[in-house]
Amino acid sequence: MSVNKTARIYSNPESTLRDMTLGLQLVGKENLPYAGPALLFSKTEEQKLVEYEPVLAPSWYEGFKKRNPTIALKKHQKLSVACAKATSEEVLTAYFNELESVLRKTGHI
Repeated sequence: MSVNKTARIYSNPESTLRDMTLGLQLVGKENLPYAGPALLFSKTEEQKLVEYEPVLAPSWYEGFKKRNPTIALKKHQKLSVACAKATSEEVLTAYFNELESVLRKTGHI
């Protein structure tokens, strides 16, 4: 199946799928290092939030947006190939191995 057809069927960005097929981006969440702020909720708490389905009226949501004007819906952005490569497991492992070596040589460990 072509990358374009797959992107349409699964509603994924064509450019992301093309990067994956070319090996420019790692495939699968388990292969990607976590980059971002510290997690607010534990995995169990997050799962409870996912399973929680409150019934909210559209008027509640509109009122919520008015009361909290700084909150906005945003589209996700594609991770650049350079960022994906820079945060690969091999690159990060090499960096921390080198850092450990320098800290040992300078007597900080």
